[in-house]
Amino acid sequence: MDPDTLTRRRIVDAAAMFVVCLLSLVLLIYVAFGAASRTYARFHIEATTAQGQLVKSAMESFLRQGLPLAQYVGFRELTDQVMQGDPLIASVEVFNQDNRRVFLNRSEPAAPPGVVQVPHQESGLRRITLDLRNRFERVGRLVVAMRQGQVARKVDHAFLTPLVAAFLASLLFATLTFVGGPRFGERGKPWLAVAFAATFFVISIMVVTTLVSLYTDGVQARGRALTESLGQRFGDIADFHLDFKQISGLDKVLADYRRLNPDISAAAVTEDGRIIVATGNEKIGRRWTSDSSSFQYVSDMSAPGSLHRIKVWLAMPRSVAFRQIFSSVRDFVALFVASAFFAYLFMDLARSLQHSREARAKGDTTGEQQTALSLVKPVFFLAVFVEQLNYPFLAQYVD
Repeated sequence: MDPDTLTRRRIVDAAAMFVVCLLSLVLLIYVAFGAASRTYARFHIEATTAQGQLVKSAMESFLRQGLPLAQYVGFRELTDQVMQGDPLIASVEVFNQDNRRVFLNRSEPAAPPGVVQVPHQESGLRRITLDLRNRFERVGRLVVAMRQGQVARKVDHAFLTPLVAAFLASLLFATLTFVGGPRFGERGKPWLAVAFAATFFVISIMVVTTLVSLYTDGVQARGRALTESLGQRFGDIADFHLDFKQISGLDKVLADYRRLNPDISAAAVTEDGRIIVATGNEKIGRRWTSDSSSFQYVSDMSAPGSLHRIKVWLAMPRSVAFRQIFSSVRDFVALFVASAFFAYLFMDLARSLQHSREARAKGDTTGEQQTALSLVKPVFFLAVFVEQLNYPFLAQYVD
């Protein structure tokens, strides 16, 4: 075989391996991206629901006294605290039993500099509905709207790096195929499979790391939002330089936070590092100490120019967060295995086509028959795979 033909064949093989490797890695990233989009959004939905539960609890305390929904006082102040604590919340609405809006507090997105802000209805919102009840019946509903666009942009940005890495890894794999030449893909020598497996493994580690990072941020978003919301609620006390020790009922507010959010293990307000209000009265007067077994969230409520540093602290056990993260990553494992199977099929198909060209060039009929048998494997796998997909939907027709 002349050198020009050999070079052209090596270029074609390298291009084929680049396409196969890139398709396999993009499939893996696509599967992980879909799982991350669903799970990361769910974490933020849970955080927004927790904020809505705080508003619901405050309003139902009023409704249980037999007072009408329309006479509730302080809705805007209450919801302002919630929306400032969680920037993903676009609006909070209350409707009565006749589906008529009673209260509305909307946070308009910031306009670019020099542009006049015009109130409008945002698109891309997810609305979470919570029933409002008095002692006897349902009297209305609370609707909290969350901006989904910001969540989606976070996921898109996180997967940009693995996508670029997949392209570069595929290019490197194709380069190795070209440099190695025919010896790199000879039968009986697993160098091509080993190189592809190593490439797939490295990108898989990067994808799993991205998932864990996103899920960790999503799990902790709830704690951060609750801390900021609690800080906004106590902010007026600090702004007016009032003494927390002389205000009764603050411990009940913290207790309500723990009751509505059982994942929180401790909550406290500190002045210059010493606890002045806490869920456990035995902690009052002590210094707040970091616990390595818990995530710590803090919101600084200190008024400008104040001589004392007032902070709100919440603690969430790491075990709770890790349990949620592990559960989410575990759900991805099945999809990862399926992606690995498809990657193997892609690579086996590319190798079979490569050996088919070599067999035809040498006039080896036995090699062509073995290649034809290898080409049947992906087709057979896909046929069985598609057939099995029908079973969950057509179970009543399957014996």
